[in-house]
Amino acid sequence: MALPQIVLLTLGSAHAAEVTRFPPALRGDVEIRYDVGGEKGRLLEDGTEVGTRRLTHHHITYTGTFSPVTGVALYVGLPHLASERVRFFDAQSMAYDPRLENGTMVGTDTLADAEAERGTGMGGVWIGLKGAPMHRELYPRRSDRVSWVLDAGFRFRDKTNFWTYGPRERRGAGPGAPAFRFQGSVSSKHRWAEPYLVATLLRTGRITTDVVDADGQVVAQGLDLRPASRVDSVVGVEYTLHEYGQGAMVALDMHGSFGYATWQDIPSGLYLPSVLDASSQLPATMSENTRLGVGGGVNWRFIEYLQLNVTGDVGINTGGRVEHYYPVSMGMGALEWGVHTTLQFKVRDLLWEGAATTESGRADRPPKPPPENPPPAY
Repeated sequence: MALPQIVLLTLGSAHAAEVTRFPPALRGDVEIRYDVGGEKGRLLEDGTEVGTRRLTHHHITYTGTFSPVTGVALYVGLPHLASERVRFFDAQSMAYDPRLENGTMVGTDTLADAEAERGTGMGGVWIGLKGAPMHRELYPRRSDRVSWVLDAGFRFRDKTNFWTYGPRERRGAGPGAPAFRFQGSVSSKHRWAEPYLVATLLRTGRITTDVVDADGQVVAQGLDLRPASRVDSVVGVEYTLHEYGQGAMVALDMHGSFGYATWQDIPSGLYLPSVLDASSQLPATMSENTRLGVGGGVNWRFIEYLQLNVTGDVGINTGGRVEHYYPVSMGMGALEWGVHTTLQFKVRDLLWEGAATTESGRADRPPKPPPENPPPAY
């Protein structure tokens, strides 16, 4: 993700029954997910506040999953990054200090509050493979006590990204770089409570691109950039509050999260209100950071095949150096937040139920009724 401090908040919509949800053979799932989140923190130079930075994002993701055989599923995800925005308030300008032989924001002129950058566009397409070596619903004859799902995905490189303006003089969104994702999810059912654990590794590749400004002028050519890689984990429990009708239910989700983001190389000047001309044509290294968060939400299954999940998250991060060129850092404890809405539809054609294949490979068909006028016995 292009916004470095708020990536983990998109994991907040992972819940017990959902992280290990798996379609049966020859069935599938369709999901539409909307994530809105942000981060607010202080910019500090040697302990002096030199501005406030706010990041916000609006993402919509469309995902389709299909299971060709029991315990194996293929999926495709299409992200629409509707908006990624960086804004600064009460910020000082960057000026060269000959005593320090470096830029400084202490004691300089105050900049007018204005939106610095805003990007929008489609993100790289995700494709992946899921496997369920253990599952309570897929293998009822084995009497599994837990459901375990493994996920390996790949994100293709995207031509538009948040690092530069596109051909229509509009900034893109997202990291633009390819990435691998490996995820493991485990859940178990204990009466009305379902605890779960999710661990995710996102390994991001490099991208080489020209940096173009809003006027269509090439600021830098052939910059080698590398967005941050991440390790995230979510631990929580889902409580079933009420079950009614045919497969309908209401559940409460509570969870905690931890995330670590590596350093990243990005164009200079994106996450600072101003920089010196000397660094505007160079990639800048942003330091690593960690975060802690908590969240909760409601899962409402209207009918057996349609469900709506709404959750919220709040967390803090450790901040870090914004760019290695300048002594400006995000203050410890920057506030993060996120709201996640997911609509899930399970494709289960009832006309196929009579021909569902069992684990033994035979079709579960009802026995043929006896003839109305059986032949006489001799």
